[in-house]
Amino acid sequence: VPKEAPAGWYEGNLTIESYNISPIIVPVRLRVYDFSLPDSTHVKTAYKVWLDDYWHKLVTTDQQRMVWDLYMENFRRHRVSPPNPHNYAPITWVLSGEEFILNTTNFDAAMTRYLDEFGFNGFNVLDAPASLGGYWRYYSTDYNRLLVKLLRKVMGHLRERGWDRKAYVWWYDEPNPGVYSRLATEMGVVQQGAPDLRRLTTYQPDPPIYGSIDIWVPFLHNYRWALSAERQRRGLGEEIWWYVACWPAYPYPNNYIDHPSINHRVRIWMAERHEVVGDLYWSTVWYK
Repeated sequence: VPKEAPAGWYEGNLTIESYNISPIIVPVRLRVYDFSLPDSTHVKTAYKVWLDDYWHKLVTTDQQRMVWDLYMENFRRHRVSPPNPHNYAPITWVLSGEEFILNTTNFDAAMTRYLDEFGFNGFNVLDAPASLGGYWRYYSTDYNRLLVKLLRKVMGHLRERGWDRKAYVWWYDEPNPGVYSRLATEMGVVQQGAPDLRRLTTYQPDPPIYGSIDIWVPFLHNYRWALSAERQRRGLGEEIWWYVACWPAYPYPNNYIDHPSINHRVRIWMAERHEVVGDLYWSTVWYK
């Protein structure tokens, strides 16, 4: 419906024709309400998506990029953002001595389309590199030293393009206490290299990792209103999202296709009620 369409009832007829039947006339009524959706989507989303090359019969990188762009168009129409719109156009780099030289040509072209044109409101800026300068990721002070330099370089570029406010890092998925020490160390390195880069994890607020996470994303059925509200009231700039995956099941409002469509909508209304500012979804393409 065009934004300028006056509110009210609109009526018309739909004519169905075929070579072997008489035309069928179907009356159609449409109600237009006196509001329109804003151009910007304010609820933050991270709806995971990836390509199944077997399902799509994709062979070449050009085919993958073409189909990927169709997925992104679909996300745009439904006003949700993937965490990885730059999946086929990541930032690359070479390390010259202690200096990172970035190649952002493909990344900039992709993100101009997906962030500026499509209006996606968040993205995971990069996955944690497995190694840097020959140093492996975990428990390496040399790796951490180089990671600080890489993040400073990447975030400097994002600030130049005006994309830094939409960036976050999501390196730990459903962390258990056994990785808390590693998480705290690495998120401290992230903060040192990029103090304004948001650090996301799919877990409810937990005291041992306070100060290491900026965006808490508990499972919907693990959401604790009082604990989440307490973190938000502290004025630390922390955000509370929540997420669903292949769980929780009924009566929780998940995105199962065999559930009433109201279930898919009510979770966002619940988020408004509880001041939850984001919604994460494990996979939009688990069709195996």
